[in-house]
Amino acid sequence: MWGCRWLSGTIAAGILLSISCPVRAQDPNLSRFCFPLTRRDVRREYGSAGSFFYEGLVRINQQDYDRAIASLCRALALTPGDTDTYTALGVAFAGSGQTDVAEELYNIAIELDPDNARAYNNLATLYNDRGQVDRALELYEEALDRDDEMAAVHNNIGLIEFDRGNFMAAEERFRTALDLQPELISARSNLGMVLLATGRSDEALVTLNQALESDRSNTPANANLGVIFRQRGNAPDAIAVLTRALRNNPDLPATAYQLGQALAAADRHEEAIGAYRQALQQQPDFPEATVALGDALGAIGRTQDAIAAYERAIDLWAVSDDLWNIAATRYKIGRIFADRNLWQDAVEQYQNAIDINPDYALAYVGLGDIYWQRQDYAGAAELFREALAVQPNSAATYNRLGEVLFAQGNRTDAIAAWRTAIELDPFLGDAYTNLGNALSGGGLER
Repeated sequence: MWGCRWLSGTIAAGILLSISCPVRAQDPNLSRFCFPLTRRDVRREYGSAGSFFYEGLVRINQQDYDRAIASLCRALALTPGDTDTYTALGVAFAGSGQTDVAEELYNIAIELDPDNARAYNNLATLYNDRGQVDRALELYEEALDRDDEMAAVHNNIGLIEFDRGNFMAAEERFRTALDLQPELISARSNLGMVLLATGRSDEALVTLNQALESDRSNTPANANLGVIFRQRGNAPDAIAVLTRALRNNPDLPATAYQLGQALAAADRHEEAIGAYRQALQQQPDFPEATVALGDALGAIGRTQDAIAAYERAIDLWAVSDDLWNIAATRYKIGRIFADRNLWQDAVEQYQNAIDINPDYALAYVGLGDIYWQRQDYAGAAELFREALAVQPNSAATYNRLGEVLFAQGNRTDAIAAWRTAIELDPFLGDAYTNLGNALSGGGLER
């Protein structure tokens, strides 16, 4: 009699007994995966194959993979060549991280029963997890050729289509999965995800809440619901559901980042910093989270740490040659210097941003503000006009332009600039105030 073989070829102390399996039937493959029995195991050998198989499935659901392997080995010893047991044993080995062994078991199951759709599905998932997506799709289709009513397979294909940006194809797969198995929570949660990605947040909200009615702890549903709440400015609910998602699965850097954004929106910057650091611990090359960390550090006055975070983000953006975000992050550093009245340092950062991306309007505005502070109104006006050349719908920039024109004594053009600002943003109070003062013959306050 032999023992359950581990991929590494080594057995940790105390594991041997917990995965021991009886070998009393003539299954040619059993000796490759199962250990000899202790006396206690010999006494247990006389249980039924069905009970061992069911116990193995329960252990898999509990993520107790060592005991699942033990039970399924016993079941296989009593029912040699059973393809369902081989498939389940593959799931248990995959869960324990021994994916090469799982692959071998799924292939044995398929050899024993070429119509075993579940084995094809599970084998496809192994390939997908390894990044061999095309091969995974081929195997998923093999599964559907044998059983086109397997909702889980349609759901899995939908996830591949979603990752490829094929949202319509993904939605069709998720809806097919739900038609076949309405209680499949993962498909309902995934449908909510694709609805959110395609801008149908109202439908997504309903769909995700339906998923949570069946399983309040569903991690993807909570995570995507948190995105909707955050987008709608509902920080408290966003924080609640995103926290729940991370409690269920802390290894979600995108969700930790979303939580940080929600906490920052609620002015809970210290907690936001913790969330961003959690995201970056799991995914160090996450530039959005790095920039957000800089924002939160700056919000609590840790400006040097904020600048360091921004510089790190610039290095990350440079990997993908993302000129827009490099310029935007340089602008943020310039703002820190400007707020500290370090004008020359600010000018260097703004000019650097413009050199990197001449279409980054805020950098022109930042430079214009500095010229304004220096009472170089002509220079400020020129910079604001350059900003408007690349961002012509900025009411705030038209308001600034009006102010420096008025300071130059150009009342007519100033009034025209403020009228344009009000047309672009009817709620821009400063423009109304400035226009009213100019029309009444008064001065401006800044």
